[in-house]
Amino acid sequence: MTTNTSALAISARAVRKSFGDQVALDGVDLTVTEGTIFALLGRNGAGKTTIVRILSTLIPADAGTIRRNYPAGQWITRERERLTRSIERAAGQDTRTPGRSR
Repeated sequence: MTTNTSALAISARAVRKSFGDQVALDGVDLTVTEGTIFALLGRNGAGKTTIVRILSTLIPADAGTIRRNYPAGQWITRERERLTRSIERAAGQDTRTPGRSR
């Protein structure tokens, strides 16, 4: 399947995350097209919260590549600090100090 990357909002390939011996994500691939509504459905412990936390740069993935088309298709793994500050500003919060608003 060929995907037009300019129309992608999120592209994740082979994302992996473990917490100690517990594997939360094992090779997750995810593609979300711009302008769509996307939902993650699954049983408890399936990794839904983990992938959202990774995509929002709150925690790093152990492996894989993630590309988010905001701003301008930047690689999340390389731009984590800057994107976290951008999310903080949008939410009016300071994630470095839990419970503190700006």
